[in-house]
Amino acid sequence: MPRLRILQVTLDLSLASTGVYTTARNFYRILTGQGHDVCSLSFDRREYQSADRGFEIRSIPSSRLPALKRFAFSWRAASGGYDRLVAGRDALFLHSLYGYHVDWAARRVQPGQCVFVVPHGALREMCFAYRRYRKMAWLRKMQSFFRERSTFIFSSGYERDEALDRISPRHSEILSWPVSPELLSDGPPLPETPVLLLAGRLHPSKRTLETVRAFRRLARPGWQLHLAGLPSTEISVADVCAEAGPAWERSVFYRGSLNFGELARAYAEASGVVLLSHGENFANAIAEGVANGCAAFITDRVGLASEVLSHEWGMVFESHRITDTAAELEAAMDFCERDTGQARSRRLLQSRDVFSLERFSRRLHEITAQGVERAAA
Repeated sequence: MPRLRILQVTLDLSLASTGVYTTARNFYRILTGQGHDVCSLSFDRREYQSADRGFEIRSIPSSRLPALKRFAFSWRAASGGYDRLVAGRDALFLHSLYGYHVDWAARRVQPGQCVFVVPHGALREMCFAYRRYRKMAWLRKMQSFFRERSTFIFSSGYERDEALDRISPRHSEILSWPVSPELLSDGPPLPETPVLLLAGRLHPSKRTLETVRAFRRLARPGWQLHLAGLPSTEISVADVCAEAGPAWERSVFYRGSLNFGELARAYAEASGVVLLSHGENFANAIAEGVANGCAAFITDRVGLASEVLSHEWGMVFESHRITDTAAELEAAMDFCERDTGQARSRRLLQSRDVFSLERFSRRLHEITAQGVERAAA
């Protein structure tokens, strides 16, 4: 495949955007490593420090539209101020949905350019629990663009199956996200202290408060629950502290938002990672945890459920049967207490192959080459 000129377009990209940030950064690194010329744009509704990015991104200042809350708009972009950045590009990668950044790019796509859309779970059923009618209207408006011009890239079969109930893209592909080398750490064969780690944003969709409440009530001797991730508008650190009660900083610990090295060590020191979520398109935290040897405890609405089951990396629970997460946490702790150093090493080696940058790079190369070939036909 010849050297391509590629444009990535995102919305409010920073470390705080967690999964989207990680994926956009991996796309940038892999594509530039393959010799392509990659330009990244972020339509930003606030100012970001360069340290919040970690790779080269051009910022397009945008304003919130009051009636549409999170939707942003840029007069300069609308008047053609950045059209030259689209012209002459061979491929566009559009990250996330329901934003002006996608509308802007769709209006400027030229014949012969291939378009990849990475929805990052935005088409899951649970995402329509709020602003449903606005999102449905936006999807109807973009329907012909998705059907005629776009290849959707999903991170799991679970995400794709839900999405195809709502959209009909020209093509779709599944590309499992990799685990970055910065997030890998070789810890002890078995952790000295039994710890369950809940990594990721504090959010109702992840049953954060239910998990803390059930863990406090179980009060299993010697066990600790660690939380690592940013708070959200729905759940603050104070909310977690209130649910933990007397267990706060005794057996329930909030580790904060950790950098890559700190997070890798947290995984290496944990017995298992737990994510009893109502729905995740992929779950980077689970891939990262297992790649550090942790056992995984998730629901069947997490994109990696099939991998956890097929490789026997942990346990998968039926989400609709969960009441207060207590039974699931007990089962997870029982599993970890039976775990062995040999099993932990097996998980680590298997998952580092499954979620390797090399495998991701080969698959992304295939998808990109096929998209360019179709666009040129």
